[in-house]
Amino acid sequence: MGNVYKFIRSQKVAVVGFVLLALMALVVLSCGSGGGGGGSSSSGSTYFSTTTTTTSTASGTTAGWHNQGLNCLYCHSTVFAGSTKQLLIGGTVFKTVTVSDTDNVSNTCNANVHVQLVDPSFTVVYDSLNYVDTVSNADNGTGNIFILSRKLSSLTGEYYMRLVTGDNITIGQSRNLHTFTSAYNSSTPADLLNRYSCNACHNATPQFNADGRLYPNIDASKCN
Repeated sequence: MGNVYKFIRSQKVAVVGFVLLALMALVVLSCGSGGGGGGSSSSGSTYFSTTTTTTSTASGTTAGWHNQGLNCLYCHSTVFAGSTKQLLIGGTVFKTVTVSDTDNVSNTCNANVHVQLVDPSFTVVYDSLNYVDTVSNADNGTGNIFILSRKLSSLTGEYYMRLVTGDNITIGQSRNLHTFTSAYNSSTPADLLNRYSCNACHNATPQFNADGRLYPNIDASKCN
């Protein structure tokens, strides 16, 4: 009888262990892949990933997928706070303003795009090209744009947001100034005074007069 009891107890422990491992796997999938996370793509770019590497998703395996359209900073500022994966700003550029299937990477802008922050006099104050990490080699996901906190630790002021291709062609620019006063707050991601998370406003239910998804409103022909 004692041996039977020990056997049953060992089986219960094994089941509990399996459940814990499954829950840990779900957390990893929801916050992105490992590696340098939020580092550069294979082309050495920290501002846009043009990689076609394979990322596991809840529904299977898709090349270039990495939580496109979701609130990037929920993980990359809150969950990954203080790590090499922490982002200052982040979002996803899609080919059009209305996208129903954000998990379909063919809907994202697969171009080498960097972000410029332009002041009211139309002077470029920040350019993500100046904050490139040439060491990290993570899978960032097609269409995802960002600036790493370890490259630019803070950002304040009012700026127009401009999307520029590697051959210096402006493909998009905001009509309104974007305000940055303090830092991203996960409790109020869509904050009119702290627009660090692009996808918090540029989504299926746009906030603060956003048109919809973040997209090249000037020239979409550069998006493959």
